[in-house]
Amino acid sequence: MSAIFRVIEVFRLAQRRGPILVGESPPVTMSVGTRLVSRDDPTQRVEVIAVDLPTPSSLAEGRLAVVVSRDLGDLMVAGAEFEIITPEA
Repeated sequence: MSAIFRVIEVFRLAQRRGPILVGESPPVTMSVGTRLVSRDDPTQRVEVIAVDLPTPSSLAEGRLAVVVSRDLGDLMVAGAEFEIITPEA
């Protein structure tokens, strides 16, 4: 069974190279280089280029924010699910 990152919110800021995805904390560690594969369209993949530092409130709420390498448009919305592919050690 693969780990899933479920998107809660999406932020698109000019200061970032890609969208910020806020989602439910997955059961695996996400880091720079982790790939996310859309469950709606498995041909669409992005790479995590930054993981925002968790705050006490985000940890308590079970949320994690990551910045990804490109915007998949309509595939990156609240409720979207992405399979997590962690980089090999």
